[in-house]
Amino acid sequence: MSTEIDWPGGKKVAALVTVALELWSPGHGPAYAPMAAAWPLSGVDDTHSASWVDYGVTTGIWRLLDILGDLPATVGINGLVAERYPDTVAAVHQAGHEIAGHSWT
Repeated sequence: MSTEIDWPGGKKVAALVTVALELWSPGHGPAYAPMAAAWPLSGVDDTHSASWVDYGVTTGIWRLLDILGDLPATVGINGLVAERYPDTVAAVHQAGHEIAGHSWT
C-alpha cells in the first residue's frame, strides 16, 4: 500500500536540521565528547573537549550559519552560551533559525 504525502510547496522530502550550541561548566564535559572514554583523569583538565566547545561558539556556529543559508534549523542553545555570547544567539535568531532552550550547561 502506498500513501501519497502532500508536503508544503509540493516538496518531495522533509528534513529536520538540529544544531547543539553549548558550553559546559569549568571542569565538566559531555559524556559524548570525542575523548570521553579517556576522561576524567584525576587532576587533568579535558582540554580537548574545552577546545571543542570553544570552537563551536567562536567559529563553528558561524560556519554552520553560512552553510545553512535559508535552510531553517533548530539550534539548541544552553544558558551559558546565551550569557557569554549574546551576540551569537542574536545572530542565530536573526538568520531565521528556531532557538530551543538546552539547559544551563
